[in-house]
Amino acid sequence: MKNHGKRMLSLLLCCVLLLWMLPAAVFAEGETSVDLFDALAALTDTTELPASFDYTLGSEPKYSVGSSSVYAKLLKVEITEADLGKALNISFIEKNEAFPGRITIFDDISGTAAPVAGGIFSMVYPLTSAGTYYIVLGAPEGCIGECHAELAVTEAPTDVFAGFEALTDSVELPASFDYTLGSEELYSQTNTAGTFAFYAKLLKIDVTEANSRLVASFNGKNEDLNVGFRIFYKEEGTFQQVGGGLHDTNTTLEKTGTYYIALSGYNSFVTGECHAELSLVPPPETVPMTDGLAAITDTTSLPVKFDYTLGSENKLYTQYYEEYDDTYNVFATMMKVELEESSVLSVRFAGADESVDTTLWLFGESGGAFTLIERSDSDRLNGNGESAQFILQDAGTYYIVFSSYDDDDCGPCHGEVSVVSFKNAYQGCLDFTQATLPVPGEGDKWSWDSETNTLTLEDGFAICCEEDYAINLPEDSTVVVNGEAAILAEDIGINAYNLNIKGGEGSRLSIFSEHTGIDSTDILIEDCELYIRSSEGYGVHAYGSITVRRSVLDIDSVYECLNCVDDDDIIIENSSLRLVSCYDGIETDNADVCITDSDVNIDTTYDGDGIYTGGSITVTGGRLVIAALEGALRGNTVTLSDVVFDLRNVYDYYNLLRITSTDGFSLPGTFRLYDARGNLLYEGEWKDELLKEGNLYVDNVKVVRAVSVHEHTWSEDWTYDDTHHWHECTEPYCVLTENADKDGYGEHEGELKNAKPATATENGYTGDTVCKVCGKLLAAGQVIPATGEQPTNPTNPSEPVDP
Repeated sequence: MKNHGKRMLSLLLCCVLLLWMLPAAVFAEGETSVDLFDALAALTDTTELPASFDYTLGSEPKYSVGSSSVYAKLLKVEITEADLGKALNISFIEKNEAFPGRITIFDDISGTAAPVAGGIFSMVYPLTSAGTYYIVLGAPEGCIGECHAELAVTEAPTDVFAGFEALTDSVELPASFDYTLGSEELYSQTNTAGTFAFYAKLLKIDVTEANSRLVASFNGKNEDLNVGFRIFYKEEGTFQQVGGGLHDTNTTLEKTGTYYIALSGYNSFVTGECHAELSLVPPPETVPMTDGLAAITDTTSLPVKFDYTLGSENKLYTQYYEEYDDTYNVFATMMKVELEESSVLSVRFAGADESVDTTLWLFGESGGAFTLIERSDSDRLNGNGESAQFILQDAGTYYIVFSSYDDDDCGPCHGEVSVVSFKNAYQGCLDFTQATLPVPGEGDKWSWDSETNTLTLEDGFAICCEEDYAINLPEDSTVVVNGEAAILAEDIGINAYNLNIKGGEGSRLSIFSEHTGIDSTDILIEDCELYIRSSEGYGVHAYGSITVRRSVLDIDSVYECLNCVDDDDIIIENSSLRLVSCYDGIETDNADVCITDSDVNIDTTYDGDGIYTGGSITVTGGRLVIAALEGALRGNTVTLSDVVFDLRNVYDYYNLLRITSTDGFSLPGTFRLYDARGNLLYEGEWKDELLKEGNLYVDNVKVVRAVSVHEHTWSEDWTYDDTHHWHECTEPYCVLTENADKDGYGEHEGELKNAKPATATENGYTGDTVCKVCGKLLAAGQVIPATGEQPTNPTNPSEPVDP
């Protein structure tokens, strides 16, 4: 878990910016500040230790030092002679870890003396002299919000490296055990940001093979304690941190020798019952990526969807990438496909959660030699996932590599691949706004009705255009899609002024555009499936309204998937939408978004809101699933009724909801609310006190995920893919989207059936390998030819011994 693994100490390793060195924070116009040292001198009450309290940064006046200002909580404490030899232990954390809390300690507030200590999040200060100390609990520029503080005088902690040195026995892996944080002595670690204390279980392990992987988990047993790993290696007499993580780690140990592990709390106030699981995976087999490609014998038929766990084969593929002059070592699965000339290959591959960063590689093959055509690492799906369109002019054999970003990315992933051929496509632009109209040739699969301004696309229609618009239509035009049609556009797929797109049963219009899929004023889409991939622009962009009825929209775009520039509504009725955008999923400036009886799945985890409008958002019936980097729903008013929902924002600095007018807002049905660490905060029905300043809070803890609760009804039949099986929930609009969360999910368990030996006259059969749980055929057997041997008659003995 590369990104989360750094979070344990990455902020602590940076230099501490003391409060008066911070840039001026952003405050309300006209707000005055109080001199920090004057405010400290004015403190009358002494805080008794130990102390534990919540505090809202921004609830008191701002404090200034010179030209800089900051919000902070100010305290003074008395240290007695009895405290000497101990330590002042402080933790100050924003409740959802949206920003780092900063701690500064003074023993002189004359305004000229420097502080005696500073730290981020938490720190421990050895007490060598008695007297009055002043403590400033603040935050970086512009940060305000709910925080929690803990202060105590504790026994002086043992340096963690001294604790490692005292270990005598190495732990044999795999290991599984319970441990109570706080049951042993307190440890500390000192770096350039200060000295930090934590309770920990210290271990050392012996690694005999370089590049072995430490796969481990460390979690609170009855609550989600903020715990994790600190992994060190001692070299030339110095301990170097080589890895870490919160709760879980999958760290490559590059060298042989002894490694030291601290299973630790986040700070000295994290204590409780925990459970640990640790194992050491042998070094993966290292294989050149092209050797892996050469070993593929079967061709995959498209379209295809699959699940795969990166790292499950413990095989590391290595590939040089000339553009970055770098060699990548990745876990991967591979696929061989045969494509016609002028094909567009659409590929998606993403981890089940944001901790697995993925990458796509595309190779061509000729005469047994492999050539890297393109590597995609644009992080456009699921935060760190990949979604790419490869435009291929030549027919031939191609290989797709679905890989991790590097050898630290392991875990369950999901992939999808489809292809559209433009082999016999119409070349150029179909422009019906000119005086001279295009005329279909023999075999062309389109027709134009000038009286009704109707363009009809028949099954198999395809157009490939390098001009501004692939299809340019006059005012009040209609596009009728009969069967499957496709557009490949250099710029915009369809350009019109008031556009109606209609389809029938089995109709599907695929648009691959460099800029925008559909651009018009008012847009009406009815009874049609739209598959839009926009590499640099919008999916559907309107200068008027957008209305979608009884349709399926699958849109992946850089800018908004559905966007209205002016103050016009977006209306979605009885439809299914899957929207992935680098920015907002659905956006209209100041109009309304109304969704009725539809299944809507929006992913804007790269950057942006799920649904954004200055008007109202109304969702009635159906299902609404949104994963956003910022807010899931942002509008003047939001109304949800009789809808199954799963709303979350992956960056908890932002609010899950941003509602300007909260009158009458509620979440329907029974639901669960979670904080940034995945803790369940609330389960039940709506209470007005859950809404605060346009967002959801439970006891002043910010909610980052809200999920409907319903009783699953699992199908008796099995559903399966190439590697796993499960039971689907038959309830309409079930919010479960990951197969791994469904009933009976597990890997196939093969057994041999229908095997029989060959005889002289009858063929035999090697047998089929089927899953003994779900019955899926995993591998078909082969016929064993009859032996053809004829039996011989025995001869009568001339002198029988036993007549």
